Amino acid sequence: PRASCCVEAALKERRGNMPRADEPEGVRVSARRPKGVNKAEFRPFDLSGGKALFKKGQKLQYNSVTQGTWVDAEVILVREDGAVMIDLKDGHWLSVADQKEKFRACE
Repeated sequence: PRASCCVEAALKERRGNMPRADEPEGVRVSARRPKGVNKAEFRPFDLSGGKALFKKGQKLQYNSVTQGTWVDAEVILVREDGAVMIDLKDGHWLSVADQKEKFRACE
């Protein structure tokens, strides 16, 4: 019975029904796979080993060429090579070089 409670709690946590123990207060990091990301490529946590300049769930500003201004965004995925995906460009990976050029911390 105890093991099934643990499994049940883990499943609820994966569904986003419970806060994760390793999340900073006030930051919810979704384990859901974003649109445009295949199952094999999706990993819910930062596996870049410090290569990425921003962390999953971090708020930032993106220099949008389309809008001609800095817009608020959030990192939704971080890949092993340090590339990140933001909520504004779902399905598009931005390299570390792109991050240096197009991202800045929120003011």
